[in-house]
Amino acid sequence: GHGQALTLEGGVQAGVGARGNALGFSGAVDGMASFTAPPLTALTLAAWVKVEGLGQGDKPYPRVIELPGCFLHLTQDAWMRLGLTFWAGDGHWTSAGRSFASGEWAHVAVSYDGSQVTEPPAFFINGQRVPQALGTAPKAPVSSAAGVGVLGNNRARQRPLHGLLSDVRIYDEVLSAGALAVLARRTPEGEAPQDTPVTFRDELPVVDEAACNHCGKCEEACQYGALTVLQNRILFFPELCHSCGGCTLVC
Repeated sequence: GHGQALTLEGGVQAGVGARGNALGFSGAVDGMASFTAPPLTALTLAAWVKVEGLGQGDKPYPRVIELPGCFLHLTQDAWMRLGLTFWAGDGHWTSAGRSFASGEWAHVAVSYDGSQVTEPPAFFINGQRVPQALGTAPKAPVSSAAGVGVLGNNRARQRPLHGLLSDVRIYDEVLSAGALAVLARRTPEGEAPQDTPVTFRDELPVVDEAACNHCGKCEEACQYGALTVLQNRILFFPELCHSCGGCTLVC
């Protein structure tokens, strides 16, 4: 809405999708769409995304949007469901409690006020707020400076997206839950978003004692008291575990 133009690189295609209103990313490392990003402190990032794969990057965390001081990327859990991670300065958070499937259009969004250090971001998937934002707050207020913004990758070309993006929006304010619900009413194909139910498997976490540094984040994330982190070992109580995957997300 601000007259911004995108520069498409690495084979990114415009005018794709069923209605020709999406950008297509092949997952190749050189694929990206860049633009001039404004300076931001309070912000909302939103987009429709249809994920076909996690790209050919060095790690399976494809970017949705990257700005000079923050970025939103995708994560995949143990059940092959997709969630969101947001970084601002040295703060970072991961969504927990709601996810979406690949191969379907999903509306994803994050709202954050960088001046409120103690307040975590609010994640939204298909217009509904995600129950939890697990992570670490920045040590100081965060602002995103003006500069180069990127869609579908990072500037270093290490986090390419394989899939489609449409109706990408960047606001200089924290949008309300109602406003984000309106944005998520219809997919780029004109249909209501599909909310594929999660099929959970009764999987229990396994602690890698050789890699564990006993930071205690898994214990903090567990709502059911199934984990207790001691100085030199972790106590696990399987009868209390609900196989929610929260401990795995924060580890």
